Amino acid sequence: MRAQFFTTIASGATLSGNLDLTQLGGLYSIKAPANVTSGGLFIQGAISTTSADFARAQRAYPNSGDINMTLVGSLAAGTLLPMPDELRNQFAPYARLETTNAQIDTRTFVVLATRL
Repeated sequence: MRAQFFTTIASGATLSGNLDLTQLGGLYSIKAPANVTSGGLFIQGAISTTSADFARAQRAYPNSGDINMTLVGSLAAGTLLPMPDELRNQFAPYARLETTNAQIDTRTFVVLATRL
């Protein structure tokens, strides 16, 4: 069964609010809003809700580096961005979204996940 969570990135900001994934099995996809500011989209994870604990999700060696997706400003409303394979299984208890560029208006993202 899938669950959906709404999180926003405020106008002028690059980080969303925290997502509590403690009752979920893994992330599935992200539904991006229309007219999102173009740039990269990263997933941050943490073991607590303390802001200092959050870090970008990384690919394992040998394909190391930040896991990212590309946001294009001309996305159709409700475009689904599939979650990279590395994040589909139990990721972290808490997550948030990060964009490389500040949003020019408040944007609401929908994160789809699987329930345990």
